[in-house]
Amino acid sequence: MNYLQSLSKKDLITQTENLAAEERRITTELLKHLCEVERRRLYAELGYSSLFQFCTLQLKLSEGAAGRRVASMRAMRELEKHVSIEDTLKSGETNISNLSQLHHFIRSEKKRNRKEIPENVKTTLFNQIKSKSTRECQRIFATLSPLAPPPDRERMISGELTQITFTADKELMTLLTEARQLVSNKDANPNFGTLFKILTKEALVQFRKNRQPRPTKKDSAGKEGEENFGLTNANANANANANANANANEKSQSAVVKSTPAPELMSKTPKAQLQQSPGSETPQPQPQPQPQPQPQPQPQPQPRKSLTQQIRKQVLQRDGYRCTFVSQKTGRRCDSQSLLQIDHIFPKSMGGSDELKELRTTCRAHNLFFATQIFGLGKIESELKRN
Repeated sequence: MNYLQSLSKKDLITQTENLAAEERRITTELLKHLCEVERRRLYAELGYSSLFQFCTLQLKLSEGAAGRRVASMRAMRELEKHVSIEDTLKSGETNISNLSQLHHFIRSEKKRNRKEIPENVKTTLFNQIKSKSTRECQRIFATLSPLAPPPDRERMISGELTQITFTADKELMTLLTEARQLVSNKDANPNFGTLFKILTKEALVQFRKNRQPRPTKKDSAGKEGEENFGLTNANANANANANANANANEKSQSAVVKSTPAPELMSKTPKAQLQQSPGSETPQPQPQPQPQPQPQPQPQPQPRKSLTQQIRKQVLQRDGYRCTFVSQKTGRRCDSQSLLQIDHIFPKSMGGSDELKELRTTCRAHNLFFATQIFGLGKIESELKRN
């Protein structure tokens, strides 16, 4: 820092401006690299379940910096065909804060309207936020769509307290009002923090209960046998009599059927069946038409059967409700416990089976990573775009 004190005012300002320009250039290059890392899903190969986790743990970015850069990269990718965002970032005409706001606005509008925003509208939005401050961008988006909720936020306010901010719709507020009334016997007027703690504990009890394995058929049969042994003598006798009557009725019905001649046999006569030739007493059989060969039905492709809920639970419990991917490069196991999927080690379309040893638990990112390794990046990208 001592050498800076010897610089003139002009040199100090010039060098500071050059450093800021270099930072903008490096940030732009970082966004381009992140875009390619996400396209190849290289973060999954290193054992991370998302690009955000890769940025925070591998690149050592703060959560705020990682979130803004990931959102800005996706906005740049959406608009790269129509707008040269790279040049505006390098020149300072726009910044990653405004680009991240634009990305969140586009995503919330798509979710609210359930359809994509046209490309020309996206371009217009980008032109409106150029050379604007963060507060001015917020005002523009609020004017265009007052119903668009701001993104959820988490902020540490002490060592043990975290402030969580999110937007609740009318249905959620109705549910919270009813829940507050139901728990009022424990707390006369609980705040939202206390209310969410009570509801979360109750929900976790139910979720953990659902994760418990269900009893097998053998156990169920044993319980049913124990319950049958508990019948009274009167009930047992009544059941035995009912079964005896049912068997007697079945035997009488079968005897009636056997003693009654079939209608088609009664209708046939020897004259209709045989033809007498002249001068001969031996009846000649009448020629019967040869049956025509019936066309064989073409085999239809069998629909792929989905895994049963019981098998899914067995796989999840075996794997500890966690993604099982382990990076061969870093040795890191993915720690994702959300968006878990059951993946076939050998694809079902290529002859894989549904045996437990052939199944594994993966997060969505590593399920796509395994599919990319088998079918290729091009095919997976085309499938994702089509869906």
